[in-house]
Amino acid sequence: SINDVEKVHSLILNNTNSKSIIMKPNQEWDLNSEIDSNEAILFWMKKFREIKIKEIELKKYNYDELKTSATKYQKSIFKNNNKLLIKILLFLKIIPHALFYVTDHKKYYQFSLGNSLIKIEKPLNGGYVSLKSDSLKFLFVNT
Repeated sequence: SINDVEKVHSLILNNTNSKSIIMKPNQEWDLNSEIDSNEAILFWMKKFREIKIKEIELKKYNYDELKTSATKYQKSIFKNNNKLLIKILLFLKIIPHALFYVTDHKKYYQFSLGNSLIKIEKPLNGGYVSLKSDSLKFLFVNT
């Protein structure tokens, strides 16, 4: 839900011992006189209604594109770190895998430094991150 100025003003007045003061741009107040926030609330509510919601087209990446990005990320980790140490830590299960539910695929994936990205059935124990394919790709490309 969106906290608009009217809701916040009411919340402050009804649930605190504080006084809420809402002002419009360029409105002046001498700090001593009472101020009526109603006109400012109407101003901001009108501005809020004028906001045009812009739909954002997000690119949907298929599994192969995600796998390629994950493998590049995996290779960069090995390139910049001790590969033998990483393999030992993976074998000892010190470095965990990450579970993802990719909402625009409606599928579960597992990422590990040992296997990169693989498709899996729904994990039994939960503990997965739910996100869209563009966010998962972003993680692999920008970390």
